Amino acid sequence: MTGPSPRRGGPRRGAPIWRGLTGALTAGWVVVTTVVVVAQLAAWGSGGEGPGTAAVVGHLGGSALALGAQHVVDRARGTSLSAASAGAGVLGVTAALLWLFWYS
Repeated sequence: MTGPSPRRGGPRRGAPIWRGLTGALTAGWVVVTTVVVVAQLAAWGSGGEGPGTAAVVGHLGGSALALGAQHVVDRARGTSLSAASAGAGVLGVTAALLWLFWYS
């Protein structure tokens, strides 16, 4: 029985951690966006105010951007500049959503 075949360029040390972090953030924003949309629909159904249209649209847009960036991170080979840039984009979207809709 032989071991795993050697990869070109050596083992990837930081890529799985980076992809896991950005993937977890993206998945979290999809869940939060779902909760915000359901809360707004429930508020409209009961005649309440809810989170607001701006919050719903902002979360939908932010989640779409994060999903697109995460797609690039997941499809990149090895530790590439495109994966790092897209991962930084996920972090940027996270910072923007937190600042605009949760902390300010």
